[in-house]
Amino acid sequence: MKLFLSLIALNLLSIGFAQSFKQKVDSLYSFKIGSLSAVEMEKKYKQLDAFWQELNADSTKYLPQIRKELATSGHSSYFYFDMCSYLEMKSTKKKDIALIEKALKNIVWSELNTWELAQKLREFALDGINVSDVAMQLLQQEKVKLSDPLTKEEFNQGKLLAYLLLPLKSELYLSKLHDQFDQVKPESQRSIVTLYWMTHSDFGRKELSEIAINKRKMPVTIEVKSYADRLNRRFSPTSEDLLLIKDLNEVEIEAELKKDYYSIIREWDASTWNKLISISKILHQKLIIVE
Repeated sequence: MKLFLSLIALNLLSIGFAQSFKQKVDSLYSFKIGSLSAVEMEKKYKQLDAFWQELNADSTKYLPQIRKELATSGHSSYFYFDMCSYLEMKSTKKKDIALIEKALKNIVWSELNTWELAQKLREFALDGINVSDVAMQLLQQEKVKLSDPLTKEEFNQGKLLAYLLLPLKSELYLSKLHDQFDQVKPESQRSIVTLYWMTHSDFGRKELSEIAINKRKMPVTIEVKSYADRLNRRFSPTSEDLLLIKDLNEVEIEAELKKDYYSIIREWDASTWNKLISISKILHQKLIIVE
């Protein structure tokens, strides 16, 4: 009987802890970062730092609760962003990756829309975590503009999508771009066209060609068609671009270009975007598949 009563008491304590943890995170993360003043944001970050320190003090105790809350919907976007970051750092199980990928789908881009989000999603992508569902929300945003506070590099919609998606395997997002294409505005269609061109995949080239000749069930605007046609047939490498391969023979060119392509995607700096365009011009002209 004593053992039975002890088990009941332990179970009640466990339920109480779970409820208090949920209440705590809902209270702590019940904010939208865009609505905070600089003073409020500084105060909130201090609260979050203290919470992380509490989690770190007994991660064995808290990780099961973090996993439980990440597996449920209804929390704020910043909760999923912050706790996915925490779980990846402290992860002890392979299935945590799938949990993180699922939890990231609860993030509403417009509720965060910060460089902090973009940078963390890219870190996830570089670690092999599929962030494509969050990134796809950019196609629904108008006049996207984010800036890296350190380098001052500015990112529009197409550039930001490349920053987030190109580190991933192209099969994780190309079909999603295809499914979105007819549903989004011309500006977003141009961003998709850019991604098709930069992936150097059979799928991307086929889609690019069809858009360039307007061979689709839903016709595109003349501006989108012209842009696709320019990338497909009239965006040749300049003499400056060709300096990248001037000392290479035909056998070496493909291997070196692929190596440089993957390297600059992973090691992004202020010069990466222009380098990526230069390499992509040559790869496209030589019809080299990199996937």
